Amino acid sequence: MHIGWDLHDVTADLNGELIYIYNKYNPPVTREDVSDWGFFPRKIHEELKQSGGYARLKLIPGSKELLEKLKSKDRISIITYTHPDYEEQIKEWLEKNIPGLYGKAYLTGGSKLPTCKNLGIQLLVDDSKTQVQAVTQEMGIHAVLIRTNMNKEIKESGLIHIAEDIYKAGDLIEKLRQEIER
Repeated sequence: MHIGWDLHDVTADLNGELIYIYNKYNPPVTREDVSDWGFFPRKIHEELKQSGGYARLKLIPGSKELLEKLKSKDRISIITYTHPDYEEQIKEWLEKNIPGLYGKAYLTGGSKLPTCKNLGIQLLVDDSKTQVQAVTQEMGIHAVLIRTNMNKEIKESGLIHIAEDIYKAGDLIEKLRQEIER
């Protein structure tokens, strides 16, 4: 099975780093306070990019172990919304944290749909409601949506499967494998 695997907030804790930067200049917030990407002013995103922040993101617990398990059965392509200008930081992070656990990384700088189509992705694992909805509607493939405060209004339906965390995502992937590989 060919899996499209998101990087930020599925494997690398982008939201946590943005909150850390935000809290340096503002009254403290938590993950529960952040309901969409528009919460963070542009200057917070710019500081992340200019300070090399993509390379220092923390690994989300359980994500490396799940990728190790999947690698023995599946082809995994990292597909991230991140702009290609930050390719070096992304490569540095990938080599440090999950070396050899994926085939190639694709930085789309926008919609993942064209990349998923070109690669023949059979399952997308992502936290972005926008990306998951586009891929399931346009390609008719299954997606595992990792639950965050930013996608809590999305309900499981049809091709969209909700995982409350990375561990539950692993269980869902195994269940979906049988249906996808038929």
